[in-house]
Amino acid sequence: MQKSNLDHLVVHADGGCLNNGNANGSGVVTCYGSFRVDAYGKDNAWELAKHQKLDFPEHHTVNEAEYDSLIQSLIYLRDLEARMKTKLNVLINIDSRLVFTQLAGTAKCKAPNLMGLYAQAHELLDSLGYDFHWISGDEMKAVLGH
Repeated sequence: MQKSNLDHLVVHADGGCLNNGNANGSGVVTCYGSFRVDAYGKDNAWELAKHQKLDFPEHHTVNEAEYDSLIQSLIYLRDLEARMKTKLNVLINIDSRLVFTQLAGTAKCKAPNLMGLYAQAHELLDSLGYDFHWISGDEMKAVLGH
């Protein structure tokens, strides 16, 4: 979509984990994530701008994967703004209530494994000035497939 016709972007970011927080049993914890960016034009035209699948072998909980998926989408958007040399109108959707309430300031981030991720996501959101919303897991699955 050409910059002159771009109205706004809608982002969906989600993380997940198989054997979440439970490395016993099979001994394998697999964390993953993805984000999708859809571009909408002033004429209501739509196109997929980016769909990125992510693997997080260093993570062991779904909350770490949720934060990192959001962070990766924010880094992509920051870099896109820099390339386009314009401020983008962006709406971000996440389905993690924990991540949403922590970033909205209605819950504190207390888990040591999340504090660095929380700080990075919060800093990126503040610097970019984007609005973010919570959506249901079913809505997220319909968009991202997980």
